[in-house]
Amino acid sequence: MEKQNQDKIDILKDYASLQDRVYMVLREKILSGELPPNAPLNTNQLSKQMNVSRTPIRDAVNKLVSVGLAEKTVHKEARVADFMSDEVYEIYCARSALEGIAARSSAKYMSDEDKEHLKSIANRLEENYLTGNDSTFMELDQELHFLIYDNMKTMVLRDMTKQLYVISKRNGDTAYHRIRGRNSEVIQEHNELVKAICNGDAEQAERIGFNHQLNTISNLQKKFEMLKKELY
Repeated sequence: MEKQNQDKIDILKDYASLQDRVYMVLREKILSGELPPNAPLNTNQLSKQMNVSRTPIRDAVNKLVSVGLAEKTVHKEARVADFMSDEVYEIYCARSALEGIAARSSAKYMSDEDKEHLKSIANRLEENYLTGNDSTFMELDQELHFLIYDNMKTMVLRDMTKQLYVISKRNGDTAYHRIRGRNSEVIQEHNELVKAICNGDAEQAERIGFNHQLNTISNLQKKFEMLKKELY
């Protein structure tokens, strides 16, 4: 009996690995533009192309939907998401407003010790940008933003800002893959934000924090409009 249970676990483990591999292949095709916005994700066609059964394809597509890279409506096949949907736009706008509030609070309340830490993170971000270490870049980006959020006085807003960061980060790979040169702009914006916070300039920090996210979504909108014109 125990052996049978172990076999089932191993089978499930192998299956999950296959599903993950299918997901990563499809995810890379979406991020690279090989599967453009609104392209159909037909399970039968993908099953034949990837030489796997429909079940891991369907589960991988569902995972793409859950992270916002694909969309599915009732009685219709899934499609690659149009990144600039109204929902995503609202998320970025809400985050922009909260980023401004967080930056203002940091300029007013952040301790000298945390300011030195903030400078250190910003320096490491620039170093990782120059070396092309995208994974560490994203980790440091979160560390910098969360340190700023921790100075918000209203706990519910602090938690909401962190939640919106995590939600928008699901689309972060799309942003950094799609917009060549955006990382260099992010570095400059971070440095300006850190300077304003460390100087205690609350109004300037709020302005920069607010515009930081709007700049990302503005660049994404332009890129995706260009991509659509090229493909359709």
